[in-house]
Amino acid sequence: MGKFDGVLICSDIDGTLTDSCGKISPENCRAIEYFQSEGGRFTVSTGRYHNFIEKFPIKMNAPVICVNGTVIYDSELGRVVWEKPVPDGFIADMEYICREYKDLLAGAYGCSLTSDMHWSSSDGEFSPDIFGANRLYKCVFIPSDHEKNMSVLQKELISKFGNKYSFNRSQSFLLEMHHIESGKGHAVKELRRIIGNLHTVVAAGDYENDISMFTEADISFAPENAVPEVKSVAKFFGPSNNEGFIAYIVDKLSDMF
Repeated sequence: MGKFDGVLICSDIDGTLTDSCGKISPENCRAIEYFQSEGGRFTVSTGRYHNFIEKFPIKMNAPVICVNGTVIYDSELGRVVWEKPVPDGFIADMEYICREYKDLLAGAYGCSLTSDMHWSSSDGEFSPDIFGANRLYKCVFIPSDHEKNMSVLQKELISKFGNKYSFNRSQSFLLEMHHIESGKGHAVKELRRIIGNLHTVVAAGDYENDISMFTEADISFAPENAVPEVKSVAKFFGPSNNEGFIAYIVDKLSDMF
């Protein structure tokens, strides 16, 4: 029996697990290896694709949450074990948004399981032909002036489509649209069910799209660099992502269990 049996850590990648250069520090690697050696399960919950994680110097010992909580991928099985693709009418809705809010947009892209399909407002009218036969999980909008237009666009889209989609920011200049029954929170709930035998889920994240994950977790940690909205709902706080934030979490969990 390890001291972390039944404990799962779900960590965001950018701004949380990795530093400002996109690297996982040796300190974090050692902490994760120790956590896993004591029976803990460690995985990531990210807007990125599952194949991005394969280059990491650490191995996940639980399925990964990817594409902003619309997919759970099990690397050991080599397949998707849960998914929530976009609902019917998504392409028509995206076409409407790209036409009606073109003045606020620099571009947009749709996401399949492994790749992006881009549209730029400089290309002219949006065409759904860019998607081909790809199975889609989310759309990411890029405001032309994210400081000025982001909040306007987000409020407008929630007002019009909030009964069908979730809208949240993964970075200051990106607004993501995906199935209303998806997102990191929904995915954490499903991952808890898939793994089973978990008594504690720990969430770590720094940005708006991590908030739903915090609400589903038993314990939540925000780094010093987290945005105020995340800090307002986190149970615990730690150093920045440049100062061994994950190692800090593992150390704190050692005191709890």
